[in-house]
Amino acid sequence: MATFFVLAANTLLRPFVNAINRIPIDAQASELTHVIHIIAPASQRQTVMSELYLKKQI
Repeated sequence: MATFFVLAANTLLRPFVNAINRIPIDAQASELTHVIHIIAPASQRQTVMSELYLKKQI
């Protein structure tokens, strides 16, 4: 019986979900994330991180 209700809810809600998914995302409200991988010798790790931090501030 529970399976019937889950399937019915999914079937009935699918048009609403499709309509919501078609709405464009506001570019100013979305979040942008960058991942940077830097390979450097352990002796220069602090210098590289400092340089990266300074470049990020510009």
